[in-house]
Parts: sequence; C-alpha cells; structure tokens
Amino acid sequence: MVATKDKIVRVGGPRRVENAGETRAKGVEIGLNIEFPLGFYGSLNYTFQESEFKKYTTVTGVSYKGNEIPLVPKHLLGLSLVYRAKGFGNLVLTANYSSKRFMDVANTRTLGDYFVIDAKYSRQINKNLEIFLSGKNLTDKRYVEVGFGGAGWEMLYPMPGRSVIGGVNLYF
Repeated sequence: MVATKDKIVRVGGPRRVENAGETRAKGVEIGLNIEFPLGFYGSLNYTFQESEFKKYTTVTGVSYKGNEIPLVPKHLLGLSLVYRAKGFGNLVLTANYSSKRFMDVANTRTLGDYFVIDAKYSRQINKNLEIFLSGKNLTDKRYVEVGFGGAGWEMLYPMPGRSVIGGVNLYF
C-alpha cells in the first residue's frame, strides 16, 4: 500500500491542476515466465490496483473522498508467446488488456476497457544487421488510453489503429 500526500491531479484539461490532499494505492503484481521445449517461451503478467482519494476537497468545496484516481485501471493483463529458432529468427505474439478507468476526479466519465494484439518477427542476419516486421493493434481496435473530462466536456487521445512496419536495424 502506498499513501501519498499533496498529490497533484488534473481538474480541467491538461494544464489545470489542483492539490488532491491524500491518496492511497494498493494492489498486487504477478509475473510468470515459462520456457517450453523447441524454442518456445511464454510470459504472463497481471496487475491489480485500487487507487482512491483519502482526503480531497476542491477549492470550491466539493469532496471527492473515496473516489478512484483518474486514469488508473484496476486490471492490466499481458500475455506473450515467443518462438526462437536459430536460422529462423524470433516471432513474438503479445496480447494486452486494460480494464476501464475514470477520466475525471468526480468519477462520472469513463474510458472503456480494451484488448489489443501485436506481433513482431525479427531475424539477425549477422552481428551488425537485423531485419524485422512488426504489427501493432492487429485487430484494428478503436480505443482511448488517455482522456480528460468534466461536466459537459472531454478531451480524448485515441490510439492508432492497425499499423505494420518493416525495417532494418544496423548495429555499430
């Protein structure tokens, strides 16, 4: 558990902030890595976190005691599967989940949960040269990771849709 005094929070967009008094965060993180036969490797990570205002009364006298801290999801889950083979290269599949979270101190506006899948293939040609092909958000999920809002307004920063990029890395 982490208790914080004098936490600064956004109250009206990216440039309006206020001292929130006391906050508390508690949670747990776990991770598991597994080496499988034939060049396969897997990992799983999970975070559970509850973050709330313990003492927070705005300059206008509104109390948000007990409300969740904005932009902090309760659940984060990541899963990766990797295949490595000499002569073939590396293939990585990654899936990430984030639960919904509030985007305002009043806890009236939420950003939805999301699940995205990424993939990357890379192959070392020699000690100075690597080629790669990477795909992000392969299911083309429309989601917002960061946003701010209040009574009658919101500013959302949507994440990009599907993208694929290939390239060459040179090491000197």
